Amino acid sequence: DAAAVSVPAGVHTCLLPAGRWPLSVAFTDICGKEHRYALARAPQLMPDGPTLAQPVREDGSHCRLIASGTGRAYVSLGRDGVQAELVSLSIGWSEVTLEGRLLNAPAPQCRGAVELVRRSRRVARLVPAVWHGDTFVCPIQVADFGAFDAREQIWDVRLRRGRRRPLKISRRRTDVRSPHDVFRMPHRLLRATDGTMLRINPYYTPVGSLAFRTAHLATGR
Repeated sequence: DAAAVSVPAGVHTCLLPAGRWPLSVAFTDICGKEHRYALARAPQLMPDGPTLAQPVREDGSHCRLIASGTGRAYVSLGRDGVQAELVSLSIGWSEVTLEGRLLNAPAPQCRGAVELVRRSRRVARLVPAVWHGDTFVCPIQVADFGAFDAREQIWDVRLRRGRRRPLKISRRRTDVRSPHDVFRMPHRLLRATDGTMLRINPYYTPVGSLAFRTAHLATGR
């Protein structure tokens, strides 16, 4: 009801629940008969650029113009589920500091620890995280990866929240079309207090989740 809120002249407020809403246009002729026509997707005037046409919303909701296989235009409304998102990753001399946040979760659920899961033999190690509201900070040290040989290991990074299903910690949502080609992370060496050396390379998997490539090095190399 446009009269219930203050809106500019000629603008009507329309509240729609989540879902896909087909778009049509209605014309009324001089005899009062209504004619409805489905709206089709607009023709592509230029090649797609490096960014997506629809913006990424901080609150996890989305409102997108999409098209069906037949070209029918739709408005898609909704909200993403609970997600863990990487905010920043800092690599120091002796540890990696991971900062992330939990999206679309109530305040009581904003707790947990970072879990490193080794793909070979499925070894899992928990690293405590410090929470500030819906954001968390977790320092990861050489010892958190355990004592393994010089063979390269791959660790998937997840957020463990008690008995709830673990969440993969994913790259920050962005409107960049090919983030794998843009956001690249370096190889670095970490040194523990006992002299242990670890080569580490954070990277994003094809689906956008955070992982580490690691290998222990002989002391002094």
